[in-house]
Amino acid sequence: MRNNQHHRAFTLIESVISLSIATVLLTGIGSSILLASRALPGADNLLAENMRTTAIAQNITTDLSTAIAFTTGTASLLEFTVADRDNDGLVETIRYGWSGTPGAPLIYRYNLEPSVVLTTLDDFAVTYELDPPPPAVGTTVKRVQISMRPTADVGGQVATAVQTLNDPAAP
Repeated sequence: MRNNQHHRAFTLIESVISLSIATVLLTGIGSSILLASRALPGADNLLAENMRTTAIAQNITTDLSTAIAFTTGTASLLEFTVADRDNDGLVETIRYGWSGTPGAPLIYRYNLEPSVVLTTLDDFAVTYELDPPPPAVGTTVKRVQISMRPTADVGGQVATAVQTLNDPAAP
């Protein structure tokens, strides 16, 4: 015996139309998620910028802790020599400099090769503790203090102090 019930099913055109609508909706949702993810704070957020500044301060501290002589020292420029690092028999010259203009980069120079270590810096201050104080002959740099502040919108400041090797009392 034959059953004459009709089963309701989608036709081919109904399936194509519903798949087209679903594709448009999913594309819109995907675009919304992509735009929302770009709006989230990324590498330029406050924490990342402060961490980058702290890492640079740590590099400066490491370099300064092995300084054997200071060749130039101003409030925004620090140049010193360290023992031979590349086995060429010559001391290495390291320089950290900032132009003094807010928003300018901090430039690191190892011997003659300059590179930008922080792209924007609003403040870079270097102070030196000398022993004996100038104008005494044979003055050595006993301690160096550095303060850095990245861009004003970040709002953090990093400060460090280092005892140098060229201090005769240093171990």
